[in-house]
Amino acid sequence: MIFIASLTDYMKVAAEDETTNRMVEAFKVFEDVAKDKNLGHVPVQLFLNKSDLFADLITKYDLNCVPEFSDYKGGADFDAAVKYFQEKFTEIHERVRPGEHMSPHVTCATDSEKFQVIIGNCEKAILMKNLEAAGVGL
Repeated sequence: MIFIASLTDYMKVAAEDETTNRMVEAFKVFEDVAKDKNLGHVPVQLFLNKSDLFADLITKYDLNCVPEFSDYKGGADFDAAVKYFQEKFTEIHERVRPGEHMSPHVTCATDSEKFQVIIGNCEKAILMKNLEAAGVGL
């Protein structure tokens, strides 16, 4: 499973209702998808995208200025803010898929060279999981 969330969504609301924070909505969608029994033990690749825009945004708008993230204490620190969101997604994943692995990736889709490396790593991880499930050890 590949799940992509925009790091900049912490400052946006859902177009459908104009009140739900889009990052909170991403958490809910991630949980719903992760619970899907049809996905079984499919490896989870989490992409936290738009890191370039987020790096600028976090210096202007602290996460804790958004009521849903009032527990954040990292200030304008990019790494602390990314870690905060990774931990939120990890908590959800561990609750609905205990004991299963999730690979988080911080990405900027416009950085095609770095993005290709990340995609290659994901493909390798997925292939290894499929070989393991088929009983083929490397």
